[in-house]
Amino acid sequence: MFSLAAPTKVFYLGSDQSLSKPGEYNLSIKGDHVRLQEPMKNKKFGLSVPYNQISDVSVSYDVKPKSFSFGKAVAGDILAGPIGALAGGGMGKKKVEPSLVLTYKDQSGQQHQIVATSKHAELLQKKIQNHLS
Repeated sequence: MFSLAAPTKVFYLGSDQSLSKPGEYNLSIKGDHVRLQEPMKNKKFGLSVPYNQISDVSVSYDVKPKSFSFGKAVAGDILAGPIGALAGGGMGKKKVEPSLVLTYKDQSGQQHQIVATSKHAELLQKKIQNHLS
């Protein structure tokens, strides 16, 4: 079972200048803020966003088609010939990748957005929204 007590690994896509670069980060939901930090880095580095600065938290979904499947093409060819090979190779599930989108204003009032992919994006959103209300 998934627990939000420990930091959650997310892949930060790189939309906020406060963080050094896109990549894998740990997202922690604390008592008064959300923290995004690179794994194995000094705790001084990272980004902490107090709940009172968060204006919106949502989940977006990126749908990625799977690549051509050689195994399914062979099966399609065996069953229905060349047309079956084309149909079989193109079959497959699409990959849906959820992302947490956190919108906040910094101390100067400038709006920023953090976008981080995680299979736990919906749970993270609910947990953060609980702190906002």
